[in-house]
Amino acid sequence: MSISILKGLLSAFGKQIGLGNLEPDSDGYCCLAVDEKLIVHVKYDADKESLIFLSKIGEMPAGYLNVYKKLLVVNGNSEETYNGVFAKAVDSNEITFAVQNPIDKLDYPRFEDTLKNFINTVEKWMQQLPELGRDFGDEDMDESSNESDLGDVGEMPFMRV
Repeated sequence: MSISILKGLLSAFGKQIGLGNLEPDSDGYCCLAVDEKLIVHVKYDADKESLIFLSKIGEMPAGYLNVYKKLLVVNGNSEETYNGVFAKAVDSNEITFAVQNPIDKLDYPRFEDTLKNFINTVEKWMQQLPELGRDFGDEDMDESSNESDLGDVGEMPFMRV
């Protein structure tokens, strides 16, 4: 049932942007290339009956402890991320951003608004990520540091990475 909602949303969006009949594949996946760097992966999660938007933000810069700190603080601020979360891939230095919404709550205006906010957030953080290591203050951490040396996360409200 819910996959039909996604089909309707993507079809309406495709028509609005001049792509004709945009639709997900048989797994409920669609990829939207905004430009050469910004790719939005749209995926229907049947188990959770939700729609997930996911994009790569960039590679983890030097001073990664500072980056973790900033991203964890931002993950606790739903106003800044529109309820999205940042994550670091386990097998690479890739930082991603994702937003998940119950699909039955996404009418077309909300879908369009969610996608717009998602793209704006991704663009903002694609620009900010390279500077995060310096913005938080240099704590003499670099890629050669051991992640087990991270120690106490202090006053982080919670971790969703």
